[in-house]
Amino acid sequence: MAKYFTLPKYSKLMEEAMIIDLFVAEGDYVNKGDNIIYIETDKASLDVESPFEGYINKILVKPCQIVPIGTTLIVYGDKQEKPSKDVINKLTAENAELLKSYLKKQDEQEPSMPVSLDESVQASVSEKKIPISRLGKITAKKMLQSKATIPCFYLNTKADVTNLVDFREKLNSTSKIKISFNDLIMYAVGIALQKYPVMTGQLMGDYIALADTISIGIAVSVEDGLVVPVVKDVPGRSLNEIAVCSSDLIAKAKTNNLSPDELEGACITISNLGGFGIDSFIPVVLPGQCSIIGVGRITDTCVSYNRAPAVRKIMNLNLSVDHKVVNGADASQFLDMLRKLLENPANFE
Repeated sequence: MAKYFTLPKYSKLMEEAMIIDLFVAEGDYVNKGDNIIYIETDKASLDVESPFEGYINKILVKPCQIVPIGTTLIVYGDKQEKPSKDVINKLTAENAELLKSYLKKQDEQEPSMPVSLDESVQASVSEKKIPISRLGKITAKKMLQSKATIPCFYLNTKADVTNLVDFREKLNSTSKIKISFNDLIMYAVGIALQKYPVMTGQLMGDYIALADTISIGIAVSVEDGLVVPVVKDVPGRSLNEIAVCSSDLIAKAKTNNLSPDELEGACITISNLGGFGIDSFIPVVLPGQCSIIGVGRITDTCVSYNRAPAVRKIMNLNLSVDHKVVNGADASQFLDMLRKLLENPANFE
């Protein structure tokens, strides 16, 4: 009896996938759980396992094809059982109609933007081109969506992290697990979000829906662009556990081995460009999240400290906030608490 394998929904926001490679051919026998297709979603690249055991009677997709959720990918059956032309034609037509409906929906939802350059811009553009990866296209689409649908306001503060630098050095001098500044910031953000849970919210009509768990994204630069793996349930983890988890996620991000689940669920993201020598920047809130924190490098700065000039280690923090969800007072108190925590790491516990 024929069985039909359709493209599953591997994440809450997944709507489509690109078929990167096929590991099976028509006539092959596969076991349940065998890797049969390699796909790329808006979140990650992953192997697709066979949900059935049996013979591959018909493959309805090919590499480099983009297909929406629900598309029939493969027809399974007995060795001698071949689907009729009528069945194949019906499935092909259904796939085509599904794709047509999906593209129409995308066109209706896509924010309007210029489709061509004006003459003054065209005159200054050369013939040289830089190809955009699929990840780059997805990022561009999300940034456009963010700017079109998330009205932001921006807050900035400077944190004196002299004590934090010493705190980190002491931890790393005695522990096998190395703590990064991102780990310390994430730990502090988790504490502050518990105090100001509205910062985890999303507008849902006439109410703000708060996040079930406080999970935090880490912006990671990769070869093709940017990915944001997520450390789940940050307040439920120790600093060492956060360090281990974030290190593992970053390593997976660099090797393109993140699962869809590891890219979902964040209510806020930390984007740190300090390692690139950046003092301060305003990051863009990711769709589905309430805010994002832009972290600059730590600089030795002459400031007034205990009523006397002193060189202290200063770090800029920029907070971009969805004004549909949070007002200025709540966001300001959240950022101020974060600053105080980073300035006094003894208060972490």
